[in-house]
Amino acid sequence: MKKLKPIPHLLRVLTVLLLATCASAPLLDLDVLRTAEINNFRTPASTVMSSGQPNETQLKVMASAGIQHIINLRTPQEEIDFEEQAVVEALGMEYYSIPVAGAGGINAANAQSLEEILGALDGEP
Repeated sequence: MKKLKPIPHLLRVLTVLLLATCASAPLLDLDVLRTAEINNFRTPASTVMSSGQPNETQLKVMASAGIQHIINLRTPQEEIDFEEQAVVEALGMEYYSIPVAGAGGINAANAQSLEEILGALDGEP
C-alpha cells in the first residue's frame, strides 16, 4: 500500500472540503471583510475564508459580516495581546483550535481535525 505524503494529502483534503462548501453559501458581507485590512485575507470558497491573525476590531467586523466560526491554527507559544477565544465567543462566534507548529504541524492528524470541524459546520461561514 502506497503511503500518502502529508502535504499533498492535506491539499487534497482541503480541496474537497472547499468544493463541498460551495453547495450552500450563507450570506456574507465579503466587501466589508475585504476592506477590514485583515492580514492575508483570502476567500478560497464561498463560506471558507483564511487570514493571518486578526485583531479584536477585525474579529468584530468578521462577526458583523456573518462569520460564525473561527479556527485558530496558532500554537500556544505564538502569543497575541488579547484573549482570542474569549473575544470570539463574546461576539457570538464559535472558536476552535488546531495548533499547527511549522511544517511538522502539517500532518494527517491536523488535516483530519480540520476536516472534521469543517464537516460539522455544514457550510456555515
